[in-house]
Amino acid sequence: MSEKTAQSVLEDSKNRIWISTYNGGLNLFNEKENTFTHFGNNPRDKNKLSSNKILYTFETLDGNIWICTLDGGLNRFNPNSNTFETFMHDPSDSLSIAQNSVWAGVEDSKNRLWVALRTKGISLFDREKKHFYNYGDSFKGGNGLLSNNVLYVFIDSKERLLIGTSLGLNVVDLTTLDVLIPDELTFNHIDDKTINGTGINYITEDYLGN
Repeated sequence: MSEKTAQSVLEDSKNRIWISTYNGGLNLFNEKENTFTHFGNNPRDKNKLSSNKILYTFETLDGNIWICTLDGGLNRFNPNSNTFETFMHDPSDSLSIAQNSVWAGVEDSKNRLWVALRTKGISLFDREKKHFYNYGDSFKGGNGLLSNNVLYVFIDSKERLLIGTSLGLNVVDLTTLDVLIPDELTFNHIDDKTINGTGINYITEDYLGN
């Protein structure tokens, strides 16, 4: 493996194991041969991984692997062609991702991508138009997002988007959204004294729906 510190492990729909490292890029594990195929950054090649500092990986229904990096934005990796497409913040483009530090991501039932940003809230990605719509909170009468430091995002079986922030847990009921890309979002606070003010860096659901 390219680096000892594994940040994220993903088993995809074809039962392949992808191991992402903090400073060593992406590794595909061949279980039969006990070997690794490495995919890393090459500053001279824009078609490679944008950063070796990977924080999280997830798969979408089309079989693509999405790679969230500390300083290189969001990468789409096609494992059939071994090609990368990178999405990075452009200060001159309001429809680019809000920042290049991406902590996590998830796909919803309408194939939208929701990505968690280090200090800029959440970006919603419209894959057809390749536009990002950014929902941070200025905290001046705001939208209810507890913190713009979003650590994790998860969608449960009831189509609720759960947002783990540095200050607790928010939720958005996606079934209430009237349009594919809303102009604004209202984040509801999960008010629980056991997690209020606490960083939420992982969310999952058990077989009972909890």
